[in-house]
Amino acid sequence: MNLHHTERTQVRRPINPPVTLDDGRLDVGRAVVLAGFVFGGLLVGSLGAWGAATQTGPDGSGAVLAIGVAVAALAWGFGGTVGYLGAMEWLDRRRRVEEWHNAALVAYEDAQGAETVEQVSEYTLTTSNPAHVLIAALWTHMRLREGVDTPYSARKLTGPGFLAGRRAFDVSKLGGEELSRKFAELGLVQGRADGRAGVWVPETAEEVWDTVLRRWR
Repeated sequence: MNLHHTERTQVRRPINPPVTLDDGRLDVGRAVVLAGFVFGGLLVGSLGAWGAATQTGPDGSGAVLAIGVAVAALAWGFGGTVGYLGAMEWLDRRRRVEEWHNAALVAYEDAQGAETVEQVSEYTLTTSNPAHVLIAALWTHMRLREGVDTPYSARKLTGPGFLAGRRAFDVSKLGGEELSRKFAELGLVQGRADGRAGVWVPETAEEVWDTVLRRWR
């Protein structure tokens, strides 16, 4: 089992909103085109209405009158619809920008105006280093006092190790088996055999310390 060091950096920042503050601003070119459609429709509608009005006399043609009314209605309806939809689209976009702007301000205030950078280092223990074995033994003794059943078994030694609420190291499956054998070799565990975890011998952390340092070879 070799020492393996892993270092991770986590950066936390508010996510970027899906809109920018430029969204919803007045687009002159688009406004000119929209106004052209609206006024064009109103103009054509007015011409249709004028044509229909000239045919209201006794000599007026019914067909021309009908056509004038239809043109006026369609053109006015088209111009009004385009104008209404254009205005509603602009107002709706402005509303969305304002909502996301407020949400971004809340996220900014929650983060106190700064991103959070968290750096985490993890180590895989090695049985060839007495300091690593001592840390693992003290950690195992602590877990035993916390009520964990046979924390010195190979299966219970496998996985992450937490100290002071932080993930301090990681033990592989092979590493767990090697640590379990090393504990038995140092006399920290008695009665270990295949399929049997044995019994943890030290009663205090001081005994763990003395046993590892005194019997290390």
